[in-house]
Amino acid sequence: MNSLQKKPIFLLPIRCLHCVSLCCVLLLAGCVSLGPFRNPEVRQLSRSALYPPFATGTLQRMDLSVDVAGRHFSGLLLLKPLSDTTFRVVYTSYAGPTLFDMQVSPSGYQVHQCMEELNKKKILGLFARMLSELLLISVPDTFQGGVYSEMVIQGVAKEGTGAVQTTVGHTMIRTGSGGQKTYYWVDQQQQELHAIRIPGFLSGWRFQLLTSEDGLLERVDVRFQSLVGVRMVLTRVAP
Repeated sequence: MNSLQKKPIFLLPIRCLHCVSLCCVLLLAGCVSLGPFRNPEVRQLSRSALYPPFATGTLQRMDLSVDVAGRHFSGLLLLKPLSDTTFRVVYTSYAGPTLFDMQVSPSGYQVHQCMEELNKKKILGLFARMLSELLLISVPDTFQGGVYSEMVIQGVAKEGTGAVQTTVGHTMIRTGSGGQKTYYWVDQQQQELHAIRIPGFLSGWRFQLLTSEDGLLERVDVRFQSLVGVRMVLTRVAP
């Protein structure tokens, strides 16, 4: 008579279950939700369709605040356009010394001057990548992009006993293909770029742009998918 052998049951420690849950959350967070956007129309577009937030030929002054590992520092960021896709960028602390001076272009970045504490490839590469994406340096003059249907934001306002519906249209434009896609949210009526999303489990980026009533870029909020607790905020400084 054959006896039944009990197979051992392996239980994951609670700590492992927490790790699995965290991985699932991060995986979902790395994906871009298209929401109401469906069935993109493929078009031949120009770079100007994304409404670059920095005007060519105009020196821009921005306050750049950085929060990392519980520390906060800020300084003045000067952006000087040399062409549509090449910028000279100087970041100085308010105490006086220059933190870094670099030139960013489609071919990469070149460091002219850098404080010793920041003169590390990973740190400078992070700043250069952020600037390259925000300044649309990596976007060619013409490209084949996917244009998604307009997202309609509906609002209801009371007027007497009835209701009035208002709509605001935003269009999402996708560049690239495969694992190198970037999504741009633009307001075609106001001709403004409002957001940039670069999906990725460990390499995702999120840019949120705020424009003032006079059409000038007022603020940019930058978040990194893989660097929890790291945040960059750019705020326009009046000339």
